Amino acid sequence: MTLTKIALLNRMQCGHKYTATQLAQLFSVSRVTVLGMLRALVDEGELQITRTNSRVIHFSRELPDSLQSGGTGVRGVATFPVTRNLNGCLSNYDQELVARSRLALLARDRCR
Repeated sequence: MTLTKIALLNRMQCGHKYTATQLAQLFSVSRVTVLGMLRALVDEGELQITRTNSRVIHFSRELPDSLQSGGTGVRGVATFPVTRNLNGCLSNYDQELVARSRLALLARDRCR
């Protein structure tokens, strides 16, 4: 696999921290080559740079603004409106809540 900016960004997952050495091993190229490309991506605003100590530099890819702020790029799950009849005593309400929370968690996991 040849090293390009697009290939490098596609390989990096949002929110994970990478070092130049890790990425160089993935692409089988020298660390200096990867480091130059990573710094160019930081200058373009595609990556964030963090330093954990004086010798270790981490690069991370942040979520796009549209996904962070809940913009139009966010996939949602629509459900039918629920009409409740609250006459009398409520029963089996806890089972209904458990079923709805499981459905919501399942939908959330599929959207990731």
